[in-house]
Amino acid sequence: MLSSFDIVDEMEAIGLRAPVYQYRNRQTGEYFSFDLTELSDVTKYPFRLQCEQFWSALAKVVHYLS
Repeated sequence: MLSSFDIVDEMEAIGLRAPVYQYRNRQTGEYFSFDLTELSDVTKYPFRLQCEQFWSALAKVVHYLS
């Protein structure tokens, strides 16, 4: 998604890469971990990028104004 806005480099500099996604069931306490690096052969970005929304909005504004 970020590549369509052409701000991937800026967002990666600001954000935190999370290569493992965890899903937790609050009722049972069970959880599973999904290793996103297993998708590296089918995607250019095998991770979640954790970044606060105001930073992504600022990166978009700065990119379009420059």
